[in-house]
Amino acid sequence: MVGPTPSLTRWRPVNYTRPPVGDPSDSEARLAWWKPDREVRARFRGWARVILFIGGAMLCVAGYKEARLSSASSTAVPVDLAALEGGAPLPDRHVRIGPHVRVLSETIYFVLKHSGASDGAKPPPSAVVTSILYPIVSADHPYLHGEPLRHFAVLVRDDSVDHVRDLVWNDTAGEPVEGMLVGDVTRMSDGRVDSVRKAFPGVDPEQVLIFDPGRQPKSLITSLLFMAGGAVLIFLSVMGFELLRRLSGGSVEQAQRQE
Repeated sequence: MVGPTPSLTRWRPVNYTRPPVGDPSDSEARLAWWKPDREVRARFRGWARVILFIGGAMLCVAGYKEARLSSASSTAVPVDLAALEGGAPLPDRHVRIGPHVRVLSETIYFVLKHSGASDGAKPPPSAVVTSILYPIVSADHPYLHGEPLRHFAVLVRDDSVDHVRDLVWNDTAGEPVEGMLVGDVTRMSDGRVDSVRKAFPGVDPEQVLIFDPGRQPKSLITSLLFMAGGAVLIFLSVMGFELLRRLSGGSVEQAQRQE
């Protein structure tokens, strides 16, 4: 038995009269559905200010760090890794490290925390790796003669590994590589410094240099442009919307006066 046909009258608009064609209220009625109310606009401005401020701060910090490294030589300076391990001074931050051994068996890796993972749990093979740290040693290092790895001079920071399953745990010979020695371990985040301390209890983090392979120094002008761009974004986050509101309010008042 077929039931009664449902009524569709409840879906019809009630008390709606379409304005005549050409009436300004016609276009306003058609566009009113997408115009956000005051609360939505205020929320949007708040989030936009936060995003602009964070982006500006990051640009300023990046520019400051690059400015500190801009004094490095534009051409990589050859450096003796064994001499650095012996305490020799650093000739330049932009260096070319000769043949060495990558101690990948002591790799420290950092992953994006996946949903549902508990603290201290081993990441799955599919976990995304953000970066890795591993020591490199010279050909005459005692570690290569069977002694424990009690000291080293350089810790490589690499972001070329995508997932945990792509990690290599065998020590390999490294070809000469150019890059920048950007500073000691203590300039990293506190969490990463703690990871280095736990992985290498006998190593002084303040004596270990971080090496970014393939990195080159940026010019001082580029660094200043970074900081200037960051300052502009911070200014816009603080005053930009207020200026825009005042300008738009002034134009509205002027239009009302003309009327």
